[in-house]
Amino acid sequence: MDGTSMKTNDVLNLASDFLGEGYTEPKAGSGRFISADGTRAFRMGESDILGRHGGGPHVNFEMLELNPIKPNKMQVITDIHIYLED
Repeated sequence: MDGTSMKTNDVLNLASDFLGEGYTEPKAGSGRFISADGTRAFRMGESDILGRHGGGPHVNFEMLELNPIKPNKMQVITDIHIYLED
């Protein structure tokens, strides 16, 4: 649920389940991981986990779909923020 707080280890386990097998990090070191089918993303960039925006340290669970304006590009349709407790 958007705005929920969780312990870091629990968030990472949830992210693994959310992304499923075969997920990738297209840009190494970016902290953005994409599911094998390209419809889900988990984001924990440096500015996210350091709380530089968004109200504190957090991660993002995103649902994606094809962008009708940009062929072959995906767009975020849902972005759920989970705040880190520890």
